[in-house]
Amino acid sequence: DTLSLHDALPISTGDQATLQTSIDLAVARSFIHRFLAKAYEDPTPESWAWLCAPGTRQNVTAASQACGIRASASSAFQADAFLSFHDAYVATFGHAARGGCPLNEIEYGDIKADPLFQPHRLADLAAFYRAFGLEVTEDAGERHDHICLEFEFMCVLAAKEAYAVEHQLDAEQLAQCREAQKNFLREHLGRWTPAFTRRLAAAT
Repeated sequence: DTLSLHDALPISTGDQATLQTSIDLAVARSFIHRFLAKAYEDPTPESWAWLCAPGTRQNVTAASQACGIRASASSAFQADAFLSFHDAYVATFGHAARGGCPLNEIEYGDIKADPLFQPHRLADLAAFYRAFGLEVTEDAGERHDHICLEFEFMCVLAAKEAYAVEHQLDAEQLAQCREAQKNFLREHLGRWTPAFTRRLAAAT
């Protein structure tokens, strides 16, 4: 549960052990978000090799333990299972944004919502990304609201947090980074992924 990870994050103090714990937690969250981004992206042999690598699986377990959650890399991630995984991925998610189990946030909006709901959500996401020096390029092949991009953004924010703590940057910079993660979870990733996971469970 990504929403619970921030609740576990201690407030850093001058104590070295507490600082190291804060760094470790931020790095762990960054890795978990990176893993989820790779797991949900359109599968390629290269991404599959990374997901199945023994080091990746070990890091998933270690990062989960650091965050106080019970999780491990799925047994589905086997080096010789790429083709079956790819077929299952296409069957579940298809090639279009719309479908029974969409991978895009705005597909989970209220069907009676204001017509400007979708462009507003996309603009808000773009603003989040730009605020931290990130931009979705045209060759990305996905909209701003794709689950992979949202997880990648959280990965970057957590990595920035770890850097800020390790190098003891200005307290305001650290607070901004942490607040951005909380806001992004509340307003975007944490808002729609519960519905997504329910659909995914039903589809599989």
